[in-house]
Amino acid sequence: MSHPNDHGLKPRETRLLLRKLRDVNLGAQRIAIRSGLTVAFAGCLTLDAPVEQGVRYRLRSADGERQTLTLEARGVDLEIRLRTADGERILVAPLTMDAQGRTTSPTIAARMDVDEGTRRDCEHFLRRVVRGVFAA
Repeated sequence: MSHPNDHGLKPRETRLLLRKLRDVNLGAQRIAIRSGLTVAFAGCLTLDAPVEQGVRYRLRSADGERQTLTLEARGVDLEIRLRTADGERILVAPLTMDAQGRTTSPTIAARMDVDEGTRRDCEHFLRRVVRGVFAA
């Protein structure tokens, strides 16, 4: 069944996006969320798992708090969950295809060419994911 706003995006692109974000296995990259709050990636927890089961990353805040970021495909949408000591935040980011053929989410202001995306593109996309879910 077609998503009403998919603009040609197929579940394949969502799975390919998750595969790229998993395989980049970010560690130690810091993200400034807001004044006084910075988190860092501490590696992918699901490197050997199929992306259909979701992609999980460990995050650590500057004060040492450990958090888990989970990305799951929901058709052509991306469900983002952040588990912290205080609970869980959930953000659903609809994905579309832009005019240049990139997978795009206006909700988190992120886009990436899932076929040609580089490590840097994956890092930039994941930074937008983290900022988006913290803002949710």
